[in-house]
Amino acid sequence: MPLLLAVLAQSSGFGEAHLGDLGAAYSAGATIAAMTSVLWMRGLRMRLPAGLLLGLGLVGLGGTLWVRDYAGLLLLFVLAGIGHGGVFALMIALLARTDDPNRSYGWQWCLGSVPGVVLVYMAPALTTPENALWMNFGLILVVNALTGIVVARLPVRLPALAAQPSLTSGIGGGPGWPVLAGLFAVFAIYSGVTGGWAFLGRIAVAQQLNGQYAGLVLAVATAASSIVSLLAGELGNRGARPASMIAAVVVMLLSFGLLASCPGRLGYGVGAIVAIALAGFVLPFGLGLVSRLDATGRTAGLPAAALGIGAITGPALAGHVYQAQGPVAMLTVAGASAVVGLLAYLGVYGRAFPRGLTLTVP
Repeated sequence: MPLLLAVLAQSSGFGEAHLGDLGAAYSAGATIAAMTSVLWMRGLRMRLPAGLLLGLGLVGLGGTLWVRDYAGLLLLFVLAGIGHGGVFALMIALLARTDDPNRSYGWQWCLGSVPGVVLVYMAPALTTPENALWMNFGLILVVNALTGIVVARLPVRLPALAAQPSLTSGIGGGPGWPVLAGLFAVFAIYSGVTGGWAFLGRIAVAQQLNGQYAGLVLAVATAASSIVSLLAGELGNRGARPASMIAAVVVMLLSFGLLASCPGRLGYGVGAIVAIALAGFVLPFGLGLVSRLDATGRTAGLPAAALGIGAITGPALAGHVYQAQGPVAMLTVAGASAVVGLLAYLGVYGRAFPRGLTLTVP
C-alpha cells in the first residue's frame, strides 16, 4: 500500500487526504466481506467462495491499470478489497480451527509477508518515471494471481472447530463483551500500525530519500516483521503475556518517535524497520486472544473485520492529519491508537487466560 499510494501521488497528483481515502476504500471492501462472513460462511464452504472472491479481487486490482479518475479508482479499490478481504476472512476462520491458533497466526503473518518483501524491493528497482504505475500495480496483480493458485488445494469445507480445553465456563463460551473488547484491541492496534505504515513512502519523499532506499527499507521491515511473527507464533501463549505486549508497544512508540524526530536515512530506516517488525509480534497475539475468547467459533471471520476497520480508519485518519498537521502529528495519533488497543487487550487478557492457566498451557 505505501508503494501504491506513493505512485498514485506522483502519477495522478492526489493529495494526502485522497491517498488516505483510497487506502481506506480497499479496507472498506475487505471489511464488508469480513463483517458479512457470519452469513456467507454459515455453510462452512471454503474452496468455491475463495475462488470466486479471489477472482473479484483480481478484477478490481487489474482495473486500476486503466482507470485514472478518482471515483473510478475508489470503486475498484473497494472491489479488490471485497475479493481479497473475503479470502483473508476465510483463512482466519481456517486457522482459528487449528490446535494452536497463536502459532498458526504467527506462521500466517510470517508467510504472508514473503510476497511483500519481494514486491517492495523489486518494484522500485524496476520502476522508471514512465512505467511507475504499470510496473507497481502490474507486479502486485501478478503476485496475487500466482499465490491464488493454492485455492485449488483448499478443503471444500471448513473443518470442525478444534477443541480448546483451556477455555473455562467463566469465559462465557460465546460472543459477548470480552469478544467485542478483543476485537476492539485488534482494530485499534491495527489502525495505528496501518496509519503509520501507509505513509512511510510519503515520509521518505518528504525527507528527500530516494525511492530505491525507501523500497529497501520497506523490504527489510517486512522481512523483519515476518521473522518476528514467526518467533511470536513459536512463543505461543508466553508471548501473549501482558509484559511482552507492553514492551512491544512501548518500543513501537519509540520507533514512531524516531521517525518523527530524526529525519534522514538512519532515523527513517531504524524507525520503519522496528515499527513494522513489532507489528508482526502484537497482531498475531491479538487475533489469538479473540479465538480464545470465542469458544463457539461463531465469530471466526470477525477478526478480519476488525483488521479491515482498523485499516480503513488508520490510513484515512492518518492522511487527513498528515495533510493538516504534518508527519509528526500523524505518527502521534498512530501511536495513541496502538496504546488504546493495548489497554483493551490487557482488559480482557485475564478472561482468555484465567489465573494459573498461562503457566500450564504451552
